[in-house]
Amino acid sequence: MGNNRQLILVEWNEINIPLLQSYIQSYPGRFSHLEQLMNCHHKETSSEPVYEHIEPWIQWVSVHTGQTYEQHQVFRLGDIVASDHQQIFETVESMGFKVGCISPMNAKNNLKKPCYFIPDPWTNTQSDQSWWSRRLTQVITQAVNDNAKKNITRSNLMILAAALVRFSKWRDWPVFFRLISDSRKKPWCKAMVLDLLLHQVHQVYFKKYKPDFSTIFFNAGAHIQHHYLFNSKEVQKAHTIKNPSWYIHPDLDPMIDMFDIYNRIVGDYLNQGVALVIATGLSQVPYDQEKFYYRLKHHETFLRLLGIDFQSIATKMSRDFNVFFSDQASALKAKNQFLKIKDQQGVQLFSQIDHRGCELFITLDYPCEMTSATKIVFEDKIIDIYDHVVFVAIKNGMHHQKGDLFWSTDLAPYSPQSDQHVSEIYTMLLRYFSKSAMSFAK
Repeated sequence: MGNNRQLILVEWNEINIPLLQSYIQSYPGRFSHLEQLMNCHHKETSSEPVYEHIEPWIQWVSVHTGQTYEQHQVFRLGDIVASDHQQIFETVESMGFKVGCISPMNAKNNLKKPCYFIPDPWTNTQSDQSWWSRRLTQVITQAVNDNAKKNITRSNLMILAAALVRFSKWRDWPVFFRLISDSRKKPWCKAMVLDLLLHQVHQVYFKKYKPDFSTIFFNAGAHIQHHYLFNSKEVQKAHTIKNPSWYIHPDLDPMIDMFDIYNRIVGDYLNQGVALVIATGLSQVPYDQEKFYYRLKHHETFLRLLGIDFQSIATKMSRDFNVFFSDQASALKAKNQFLKIKDQQGVQLFSQIDHRGCELFITLDYPCEMTSATKIVFEDKIIDIYDHVVFVAIKNGMHHQKGDLFWSTDLAPYSPQSDQHVSEIYTMLLRYFSKSAMSFAK
């Protein structure tokens, strides 16, 4: 297919666009490329009316399949692999176009001949078979899932270093070095390193393999908003809740660092000369109370300590994990055991448990701050839980069903109406490639 039909979909997960606009106004000229994006074609999108269904792994499945949650029923991150939904990627490929994907959330690789495919770190689906894609999948999965423990293997560090040299532009090396050196005092910089690296990989792959349709997913902004939104100087103008000084220095504003990097990334796409769609899927707004997030250090060790019989465990994003059992009866028994685990004041450690056959999907949703004095009670055991968890974050941002959609002039004839469901992005993309296929046939 001709390169004039190339389209890039940037999945800019959960970014609060009104917040971005306030930074553009407060820092004139600093975020020039993001300001340019604000002048592109734009509509707001909506998602689900039920708060429990406002999750990125639900909304992005809607974008990929053209279906609402009620239609696709994919509720958990990684569940897409068990579904038979046709996604926009294989739909476009079946029309004769070449397709590549970098980390699309909750998407499975059903492409017959992908230009490239690197899955998200939480979904068990195959990458393409190139050496770099397989190694990057391995490294990113380990780095993201072990981020709370601040643990990455030496071999994976070497692969990351090699990837920086192989894929990054020399003009971005000082930016990478600054982010890496700053990450000790500014832990959010690690997330920006990953997004910037994925962007550079995408740029190299896109130029080399020349796909007609390419997708790239960025999650650092969602991560930073969730963890540090209260430190935003713009948010503080209207909200009084603040983070404790032991968590982050009150003078630091991670949103500035975040938008600085995204200004570079978005600028590359705006100047790439291809059809462009940038969507947030949903957004975040400041949380209205204090809530602490923790993750188990060693899931298998903890479950054995409790005497819970299981076969295997798969860790997911942040506090979530799957536990697999030999049969449904064992899974049900374990669910009842998990629900009985409480602190000495009666607050449950695990209250969100989804039982599905021989499997449990569990969230460590204990909301209170843990200290060395915090103990949990289970049957005849009293356990110092503090030794078995790692602190993840204080919740700063909460999901909101409103999202934002930007597109280049090439997409103008196919744009959705204002406030339409995010699933209409699928329709927009499909109409664009249907028209391109007709033009090519002529």
